[in-house]
Amino acid sequence: MSEFDQRVRFIEVDEKTVLPVKGGLWFGFLRTKHSVPTFSLIVGKAGHENELPSCCDYLEKALFIYSSDTSMFDGIYKLLNSSAKLILCDTNGEEENGVHMSPRELMAAKSHIRSRSEECAVLSEQRQSVGNDIDRVLGIHLSRKMDRVGQLRFAQPGEEYCIK
Repeated sequence: MSEFDQRVRFIEVDEKTVLPVKGGLWFGFLRTKHSVPTFSLIVGKAGHENELPSCCDYLEKALFIYSSDTSMFDGIYKLLNSSAKLILCDTNGEEENGVHMSPRELMAAKSHIRSRSEECAVLSEQRQSVGNDIDRVLGIHLSRKMDRVGQLRFAQPGEEYCIK
């Protein structure tokens, strides 16, 4: 058996899959809208005795989300409304093209979630604070180098993020 085969295990996933991974973390998945099948990666910390969230509440327990390649779809609102402290969203950096979400579409979705959050008294204090949303959602997968489009900042090469 090769070293690769000893270290790597391929697992078929769907939206109901929540997998334990090393370091006391778990991975969950949300199907996106793209020309080929893709899933968002949702990462959280396992609970007491390494318990995992259910597929129904993993967004409420997420720490980090990577949207993966996607065009705009209803699932983006679910990701943005999660408890994740950092969300990296695929955007093409250009106008709408139906293959990748544009910065304008992502900013509109963020704005929609923020306005709904302010109306909803059951959200946690952390999520209700608009100030906590600054740089919580970053754009990635750009067609060219840029720092920002409007209120949306883009992750830059060499940046590191620490999620506590």
